[in-house]
Amino acid sequence: MRKLHAAQWTDHAKRGIPEHMHWLGERARQLRELGTDFLATHPTDPRRWDVLVMLQHSGVQRAANPNPGGSLLSSPARETALWQQRYFSMLEDLLEAPDASRPARHGALMQLTAMVPISAGRSNVPEHRRFDAAR
Repeated sequence: MRKLHAAQWTDHAKRGIPEHMHWLGERARQLRELGTDFLATHPTDPRRWDVLVMLQHSGVQRAANPNPGGSLLSSPARETALWQQRYFSMLEDLLEAPDASRPARHGALMQLTAMVPISAGRSNVPEHRRFDAAR
């Protein structure tokens, strides 16, 4: 799974073409399958946290019939929102887990802090997580 997670598209001149988008979608699908299988099979294994961090983009799925001019990588909005809610909640659990590795904690923290500006820009940060400068 680590090898698959580290795999990179090597033809930089062809980034963004349908073949590249298909490759990204297939890689995400394989990571999702391997990762969710590992998490389900080994719910108490300390390595589960390292696997979880690798699932960052696995909620993105390749659209079978993308909208003209739209992204080739997409998920239905509701499914994406449900995945992100579940995923980021698990990352928060990771930060509190005594058996999480240092690299997993770092990865979770990086992903969570990167998500806040995106969420804030979309105005969908849960009220209890919004920073209130007036406090």
